[in-house]
Order: sequence, then structure tokens, then C-alpha cells
Amino acid sequence: MEYTVGDLNAVVHSPRALVGTLPLVFSFRGNDDYAQSLAQQGSVVVLVSDRIAVDRHRELWRQLSEAGGPLVERFRGFAGHFAVAEP
Repeated sequence: MEYTVGDLNAVVHSPRALVGTLPLVFSFRGNDDYAQSLAQQGSVVVLVSDRIAVDRHRELWRQLSEAGGPLVERFRGFAGHFAVAEP
């Protein structure tokens, strides 16, 4: 799955079933094999295109974890199923 919010773009890989609270991992585009492997092991992986914008992506997911923000419409089912780690 992909998302664009303003100038932020990302690709999201996740397990087929969202059960419990899963780790949320941020990585960089081009690491698709790594992301798929982590997703198969039970992580939600966000591949971002700009290393400088990771904190902005993290904030979008923090908002989603509280069932709000611009990602809520597309990723509503993810709310409550991931933990946003502090940097």
C-alpha cells in the first residue's frame, strides 16, 4: 500500500492479519525485500523516500495510532495494531 500526504510519500508493508500490537519500523525505499521479510515476521514497515522526513512520517503514524490525522481514512484498520517507537 502507498500513501502521499503533501510532499510525503511512503510504501507500507504489513502482515496479512493485524493481530495484537505490532512493531512499526521505518526504513527507506529500495529495501522492499527487507520490508517484506519484516512484514512476514509481524512488523508494519513504512518505506519512506526521504531520509530527512522520517520524523514527519512518524508523526503521521502517531496521529493514526490515536485514530486521527490524514492517514486514518486509508489505514483505519491499523489503528491500535502498532506501536510507534520514540527515536
